[in-house]
This record gives sequence, C-alpha cells and structure tokens, in this order.
Amino acid sequence: MDPRNRIAGERKYLTVLCVDLQRSTDLISELDPEAAISRLEPALNAMRGAVRRNRGIVSKEGGDGLIALFGAPHADDNHAVMACQAAAELVRRIGQLNDPGLHVRVGVHSGFVVAHMIEADLSSIYEAGGAAVHLVKRLEGAAQAGQIIVSESCQTLCAGLVNFRPLPPKRLEGFSAPVPCYEFVELSGLTRWRARSTTGLSAFVGRAEETALLEKAALEVGKSGKILALVGTAGIGKSRIVHEFEATLRQKDWQVLEAEGSPLDQAAPYSLLKKLLQSALQIVGLDELTGHPGLAEAPGHTDLWPAALRTLLDQPPDDPRWNEAEPLLRRRAINEAVRDRIGKAISTRPTLLLLEDLHWIDGQSETAIEAILSLIADHPLLVLLTWRTENAPEWLTKLEVRKVWLRSLDKSAGKELLDDLIGTGDHLDEIKAHVLQHTGQVPLFVEEVARQLLDRGVLKQGRQIDAKSTWESLGIPPTVQGVIASRIDRLSRDDKSLLQLAAVVGPRVSPQLLAAVTGMPAPQLQSHLWSLEILDFFVESRWLASVEYEFSHDLVREVAYDSILRPQREDLHRRILAGLERNSAGRAEEVAEALCHHALKADDWVKVDRYGEMAARKAFARSAFRDATEYFQVAMDAVDRLPHSVAREQRAIDLRAESRLAYASLGQIEQWFAIGRDGEARAEKIGDEGRRLASITIRAAALNFYGTPFEAMSAGEEAVALAARLNNRTWLGLAEYGLGQSYFIAGKYAEADPWLTQAITRFSDNPQDVPPGTTASSLLVLCHMMKAILSAYTGEHDEAVRNAQRARDFAHQSNRPYDLVAAGYARGMVYRERGDLDRAEEILADVARLARENEVRLFLPIVLCMLGSIYVQSGRATRAESILLEAKQEAQSVGNQTIMVLASVYLASTYAQLGDRLRGIEIARSCQAGAKQKGHQSIELQALLAEAMILSEDDSSADRAIAQLERAAGMAAQLGMRPLSGIAKGVLARLLAVNGRTSEAQDELNQANRAVCKIENDRAT
Repeated sequence: MDPRNRIAGERKYLTVLCVDLQRSTDLISELDPEAAISRLEPALNAMRGAVRRNRGIVSKEGGDGLIALFGAPHADDNHAVMACQAAAELVRRIGQLNDPGLHVRVGVHSGFVVAHMIEADLSSIYEAGGAAVHLVKRLEGAAQAGQIIVSESCQTLCAGLVNFRPLPPKRLEGFSAPVPCYEFVELSGLTRWRARSTTGLSAFVGRAEETALLEKAALEVGKSGKILALVGTAGIGKSRIVHEFEATLRQKDWQVLEAEGSPLDQAAPYSLLKKLLQSALQIVGLDELTGHPGLAEAPGHTDLWPAALRTLLDQPPDDPRWNEAEPLLRRRAINEAVRDRIGKAISTRPTLLLLEDLHWIDGQSETAIEAILSLIADHPLLVLLTWRTENAPEWLTKLEVRKVWLRSLDKSAGKELLDDLIGTGDHLDEIKAHVLQHTGQVPLFVEEVARQLLDRGVLKQGRQIDAKSTWESLGIPPTVQGVIASRIDRLSRDDKSLLQLAAVVGPRVSPQLLAAVTGMPAPQLQSHLWSLEILDFFVESRWLASVEYEFSHDLVREVAYDSILRPQREDLHRRILAGLERNSAGRAEEVAEALCHHALKADDWVKVDRYGEMAARKAFARSAFRDATEYFQVAMDAVDRLPHSVAREQRAIDLRAESRLAYASLGQIEQWFAIGRDGEARAEKIGDEGRRLASITIRAAALNFYGTPFEAMSAGEEAVALAARLNNRTWLGLAEYGLGQSYFIAGKYAEADPWLTQAITRFSDNPQDVPPGTTASSLLVLCHMMKAILSAYTGEHDEAVRNAQRARDFAHQSNRPYDLVAAGYARGMVYRERGDLDRAEEILADVARLARENEVRLFLPIVLCMLGSIYVQSGRATRAESILLEAKQEAQSVGNQTIMVLASVYLASTYAQLGDRLRGIEIARSCQAGAKQKGHQSIELQALLAEAMILSEDDSSADRAIAQLERAAGMAAQLGMRPLSGIAKGVLARLLAVNGRTSEAQDELNQANRAVCKIENDRAT
C-alpha cells in the first residue's frame, strides 16, 4: 500500500502506569554517579521486568522511575488488569531487594492518549501524550510509599478481577474537580467468567442450535470420546454457552474438569496445566494423584512423576534427582504425569473436559494439552475447547476437531436480550433497534451498551427514555473499545490502513471510491476487502447494481475512526472528497450528503456551502424538513467561516432566505424569525435593499406565528411598501400574502381580503415572480386556504367552498405533503363552519396524521385545536380535553402563542361540559384579557362567547350572560363574523325570553334569523 495511506501516530485507549522511587534524591545526593546508578539500577530493573512480563512497554524512563504503557503498540482488551498486575509485581520485586531505602509510589490510569513512534538513529521510542499521562503522574504523586492508586476508569475496567479500596476524591494539580480514585488491594483470583457471573447474568437467548450440537455430542460419548471447539470473536458468547451446557451435564451426573487460559498467567510456565491438575484434585484427591502410575505400560521415568506433580503444584519436589534432571526430561515427566493422572480421574464416569480461552495458553502447557486430548480414544470424555477467531495459536488450528463457529445473535434474539436488560414496551423499540444496529447483535456489546445507557441516564428509572438524549449517547463502552481495538491491531498493516480509511468514508463504502482514494490496483484492493470480510470486519452488500461493503456493526467503524489522529482524519476526508467528486462528476446531487460531510470534516468551507445547500434542497424536495434545516445550518455556518466580504454577506442572506421554508414547515418558528432578523441586519450593513426586503418579508411571516398581530401587521406593511418602492415583483406577492394573513389573525377580515385577493391575482398572472425555494402553485395553495377560512368565518360559504377546492387542486398538482396539509386544513375548516362536524372531523383527523408523518409541525397545533373544538361542539368533552392539551403542548413546542390561547378558549368550554364551570369561566376570562392585550380580536370574541355560553347555563348568572352575549354579538358584527353573530343573537334571544323580556327576545331572534337566512342563501347558491 502507498505509504500515504498508512496511519502514522494513533489515538489509543490504553492504560498508563507511572512509578517513581520516593525520596530518591536523598538516597543518592552524596554518592558519586557510579554509586548512585548502582543504588537505583536494581529498582529500575525490577520495574522494567514487571512491566515487560505483563505485556507492557516502557515509554519514558528517568533516573528514579518510568512511565509504561499497556495496550500499546498493539491494543489489548486486558490492558487495565495487566497494568494493575504489573504494579503489584514491581512493588513486590522492589520489596524483595531488601533495601530499606527503596520505596515506590505507583499511579495507574486508563484513557485516550496520542501514541506515536519516535525514530532515532539506532533505536525507536514509543511515546504517548495527552491528559491521561498528566493524570497518571498526579496519581503517582498523590500515593504514599508502597501504595498503588488507580483512576475510576481503570477500576471500572478491572471490576471483578481486581479488588480495590475506595479513596476520598483527590484534588490534583491541573484538574478543576476532585478526581475519584481507588487503592489497589490485590488480584481477586477469579476467572474472567466467574468475575462476570458474580455481577449477575443476563438472559441466555438465541443459542438453541449451538446448544443442540453440544447435547448431541454428549449423547455420542461412550467408551470413546469427542472433541468440539467453540470458536468466535471476543464477546460473541463462548463462555456463556459452555457454562450453561456444563450446568446441564452436572445435573446428568457428569463430572467436570476445567481450566481457563488467562492473560495474567500467560507468561507463567504450565499455568493452564496447573489449573487443570487442581481441578482434577477435586475428584481423585492428592494422595491418589501422587501415587503410582495408572498406565499399564508406563514409561521408564515414572519414578519422577510425583516430583513433577509436586513441582507443578508449587510444592517442594522431595526428590533430589528432580533438580539434576535435564530440562527436556523434566518437561516430559510433567506432561506424562499429568496425562496419566487426568486419565485416572476420568476413567469411571462420563466427563466434560472444559478448556477455555486457549488463545491465552502458555507455551509450556501446549504439548501437555495435546497429549491429554488423546485420551478421548478410550475414555468417556467430551472435550470442549474455546478460543478466539482472531488470535488462535497455530497448534490449535492444526487440531482435527469439529469447530462450531459462533455468529452474532439474530435480531429477534437480540431484542429478547434487550427486553431482559432494559425492559419491554413500544416506547423502547426505537432505541433497541439503534442498539442492535450499533452493536451488530454481539451479546457482550449489547450488554455493555445497554448498561452504559442506564448509567448515563439515557434510560431513566422506570426504564423510560430521556428524550433530551441523543443517539450519540450509545458511544463506545471502554470494556468494548479494547476488545475491538485488539482485533484491529492484529490486522496486517495494509488491512488495518484500509479499514481506517473505510471508517473515514462512512458506514457504507464502495470499492470504486477506495480505489480512487488509494490508487491501489483492483485485484490487490479486492484481496484486502475479502480479508476484512473473512475476519468479520466487513459485510458485502449490494446497493442497486453495484457491490459495496458495510461494517459488521457501528462499533467497529467508530473504534477504527477514533484511532486516527485529527490532522490525518482531515487529510483523509480531503482525499475522499476529491475521489467522490471525480466518481460523481455530473451527478453530485446523488451523493450531496456525503460530499457535504467530507467537505465539513476537511474544513473546506466553500465546498461545505455548495454541497450543504445541495443536500438541503434535496431533503426539502422529499419533505425531509429536519434534514433540510440541518444542512442549511451547516451551509450557513460554513459561509460565516469565509473571509468577510460583501459577496459573503450576500450569500449568507440568500441562504437564510432559502432556508425559511424548511424552518417554517418544521415549526421552528423562533429560528424562522431569527434568520429573517439576522438577514435584515446583514443587508442593512452592506446597503442591499433587495435582500433587506427579502429578510423583512421573512420576519413578517414568522411574526404571524411568533409575535403579536400588531408586530406582524407593522412588519408586513413595511415589507409591502418596500417591495412596491423597489418594484420588486419577486417578493411583493409573498409580502402581500403575509400582510393579509396578519390582518386575518388580528380579526381584521375586511382588511385581509383584498391583500389575499391581490396576491392570488399576482401569482396566477405571473407565476415566475416568486421567491427562491417555492413555486406559484404552492403559494396559491396558501392564498386560497386563507381565503377559504376567511370566507367561512364571515359566512360567505360559496366563496369558502370555491377557494377550498382551488387550494385542493393546486395541492394535488405539487403533491407536496405541506401543500396537502394546508389544503386539507382549509376543507376541514369549511365543513366545520358549515356545521358538518362529522365530515370536518374526518378530514382534519386525516390532515393531523399526514402532518405527523411528514413533520409538518407548523400546521399540527392548529389542526389539533380545531379537532378539539369539534369534539367540544359534539359534546365529547373527555376526548376534547385530551386533544386540546396536546394542541397546547404542540403549540408551545413550536412557539405559536396564538394557538396556545385559542386552545385554552376551547378548553374553557370543555371544562364547563365536564362540570367544572368555575374553571371554565376563569380560563375564558383569562383568554379574553390575553387576546385583547395581544390584538387577537377574533380570539377575544370566541373567549367572550365561551364565557357567555357557560354563564347562560346558570339561571343565577342570566344578567351577566345577557350582557356578555350582547357584547359578543356586537363584536361579531363589527368583525363581519356573521355565523358567530347569529349564534350569539340566537342564544341571547332564548335567554331574554326565559327572563320575560319577550319583545327584546323577538327582536334579537329576527336579527339572528336574518343572519342565518343570508348564510343559507349563500350556501344554496
């Protein structure tokens, strides 16, 4: 591979150990240099030896201490435990020097570092830098003589395998908050399986097929035995399967011999063999094991077997010949003695011989284990082996055993596991799907990510999702990070570089793009891709007609990406961007999102602007408004990073103008208002009147939802006047529509109608004169919608029906969800005002569903509010309360103050129907005051009428009700709202008649009838 494609330095999550001799200066201050070195060198040798024996490397060394790294240069998922064992060992070794002046302090911390190789003329040094290194130095400085202090992150990684004592949080130099820390006590002595199982096991799911294979093998064991191996990547669940199976066999009176390979013991000769012998001791006893050979034809040196077994058990050999024997003879004696005694232990009953994690077997135990496996020829023995796919010893691969390859859980089993971990319920389905995608359904990864979600509060008590959290909370648990990083570091250099490059590309990569970036010949590239696929890093997939590769799960990609240093990431993103541009020439829109992403990561702000806008337009066209706002924001931020100029400011204003519809559709009213205000300020600074007009028009439109009618009318009038002065036809029609809408919201229907009519004429006659980002058809949907509702409110039903139909026709032309919602809302409102509540309910319920499905949140509050009003009118108060409260919540979330007040008006009537008249009256009066203050005359009228209607149901409040109805009728007449005027007069006539005021009642009734007749005549026409 081209050296440019290789990653030099790396970010690594590892464990750093810092050790220092306490008061070393006092020890050597009066010694000459040679004597000083001689005094301290034994201690340094002890430190070096303990580090290297536990798979660490010395990164820096001083005259009285050193810094060591565990999990570097190759990642190791046991780095924290190995560092703790090294710390304990070096303290012990220095104590064994019998120098009372030598005392050490040790600090251990796990975290991210920047690691790199420093090449010298004849040597190289592996160095690490970052906050983790500074923290471990501070921990070491806080330790007492002979004390080992570890950080919380290290303690978490060692849970169960190491015992710690909590210490009070320490204030350390350079760290603002007290740092949690722990004192190392001892290694727990538990196996990895025992340590994990003591904290509680999750549900055992999805392994019926593998368990059936094991049970079948057990049934086939007779006079001779069987050997099976469970093979899979780390975390796939090998130990869980074999221990569940072991428990089943024990219930069937099988005996079990077991031993587990451990990274802590890998450097200790015969460590696995010793564990196996100790397991056998529990069956046959020490005397029997150390007695005479059990073989009919034993080798000639059987007299050395007792000494061999005692030596293996760390006991004195009691045979002077043992120490004089040749090493090869001693090795043979140990192997044969153990094989003989194991054979004796398993001769009577069916036996399971379980050897786990053989990838960590020590070298001296390998030959003995091979010999023991031969016992299956004439013993009732089932041998069950486990090892990791990625780092199996060569001798294991040569064994002729049946291998059971473990894969990830299927989705149903993965969901069942998550049901056990985080609970059940539809509200958890989405996060479960994300967890399974994130982890690739690897059992350990699923468990650790779920635990992290609970620990971080993404899943609250009661197992409810915290809606404020993002999916990024899934993250990479440190326990998983090391497992995946160790797999990656075992790749060949070229495979690893290609994996890291693919991680920068994204979740899905094409061979064509990788070839364009690396310049690698196709056959060579394909060979590396197949290698990564075989090792479960990639999965081949087909996208349309082409072959592509996906990461086996998100965690692999994230760990690979996190390992790359930021400058190298930027360079790779820049090269990927260039490759994408070459491969997508003439069809950039198809991959606009990827182009924008890589341009952003490469800090290429000109291209971020270009491709961000392209991706935003693409998203908006498919009504993905949330995506559109995000890409518009990315583009706007990119423009602001360019050098200041008039052209830059013009571009910034144009982007804000184009983005207005995405923000409006999504109901992000505050942002909609802000882009208009910001654009206006920028336009004033550069003296651009045309762009100032655009920005004022945007601000005025947002104020129809965000501010008061007075503010909206003022801004709208300013926009119309400026457009007329500039003769700007592009923005004039939209300014006129916005002004008509503001008059409508204020209840000034007579003033609203001509502006809406004028806008309709303008868009119909000159459809090309529309602002960017929209069409004349879409604007005509909105204009006819407003005209339909206005006409319905004023009793002009023929005009209302005609405009609602025109809105529907234009919406079907565009077929945009936003337009369909607007047109549907108009139709529902017309039916509501005509009194056809069933048809209105049906239409508005369908509109609400469409708005939810397509995130047209601007309309959702008003649609829900009108649905609630229908439920009130039809006497379904309980249903009305529920949906009106939802309408208020939606209105609050988008910042629509108008609908919040209107929904409260209908809630007043709802509570009265539910029997709480006083609450209803209180709410109605509060709404009247609020609406009057803000200039919402029509809402003030409806609140007044709601109060009057509630009062009219109580004979003791008749006078007050009559007064309010008279006010409501007069106000309705003034606003031109004939239907409401007729309703008010009809109720007023009834109340007057009940109270003996017959002539007045007749007069009001006549006026009501005339109003109704006029409306009915219009309806008939």
